[in-house]
Amino acid sequence: LAGRDSKVDTNVATASSVIGSILGVIKAYNEDISHLTFTVQGCGKVGRNVTMELVRLGAKTVQTCDLYPELAKIEGCTPVEDWKNTACDFLVPCANSLAITEDVAASFPEGVKYCVGAANSPFENAKARSIFDGRGVIHVPESISSAGAILADSVEVSCVVAFAVINCLLVVV
Repeated sequence: LAGRDSKVDTNVATASSVIGSILGVIKAYNEDISHLTFTVQGCGKVGRNVTMELVRLGAKTVQTCDLYPELAKIEGCTPVEDWKNTACDFLVPCANSLAITEDVAASFPEGVKYCVGAANSPFENAKARSIFDGRGVIHVPESISSAGAILADSVEVSCVVAFAVINCLLVVV
C-alpha cells in the first residue's frame, strides 16, 4: 500500500534494494558475481527486474523458476522446473511467503551460500531458518533487502511534506 498513488514504481524500487543487498553481500564476502549462480524463485514484477539486473551485471548463471513457466523465460536466463532441488550460490526468493519449509531447508542442494530476496517471510518458521543458519547460509532479512519501495515512498512523502511546508511559509511571509 506504500506505493498507492505514487509516481515511483515500487516494484523497480524493491528490485533495486534486493540487487543492492546482493551486491553488498558479494562485496562483504569478497565474491565475484561472474563466478556465482543465482536461483530466482518468482519472476513477477520484482523477480523479473532482479533477474534482468543480475544478467546485466554479469552473473555466471541466473536460473529462474515461477508457478507460471512462461514467466521464467527471460533472455539470458536458464529456466528450471523446481527451485527447491536446483543447486546455486544465491537463493533469491521473490515469490510467495513461507516457501522455505523445514524440509526445503534441510534438503536444499549443497553449496547454497546466501539467501537474499524480496519475498515477505521466506521461511515457514524459525526452525526452517535455523536449519539454513546451521548450514552456514547467510540470510539478509527481507525487511532490509526489499525495503526499496518503502524508502522510495518515504522520500516521495518527505518531498511532498517539504513542499507543503515551503508553501505554508510563503503564505505566511
